[in-house]
Amino acid sequence: MKPKRETVERRVATRYALNVTVMVHEMPSSPSAAIGGVSRNISDTGICLSTAKPLGHSSVVRCDIAVSDAPVTVPTMAQVRWVEKRQAAEYRNGLVFIL
Repeated sequence: MKPKRETVERRVATRYALNVTVMVHEMPSSPSAAIGGVSRNISDTGICLSTAKPLGHSSVVRCDIAVSDAPVTVPTMAQVRWVEKRQAAEYRNGLVFIL
C-alpha cells in the first residue's frame, strides 16, 4: 500500500467563498465575446470562476465582478493561471489579478 501524499497549499493568500456573477472579456475583446461565469472564491491575489467554456490558459482577461445585488460591477484585469474541467459543462478557471 502506498503512503498518502500530503497536499501542499501553494496559495499565498487566504481564499474566501464568493458567489457572484463575473463577466469575462478575453483580450483583445469585442462586446459580443463576453463569457459569463460565477465566482467560487476570491482573495487579495486572485479569483476562481466557474464557466461553461474554458478560458485560454495564460490569457489576459478583463473581469467585471458584480457587487452583491447592486447595479454596478468592479472592473479588473487578470491572467488565467489554470483551467480544470469539472463536469460536462463546467470549467473552473484560476485567475491572478494584474491590477
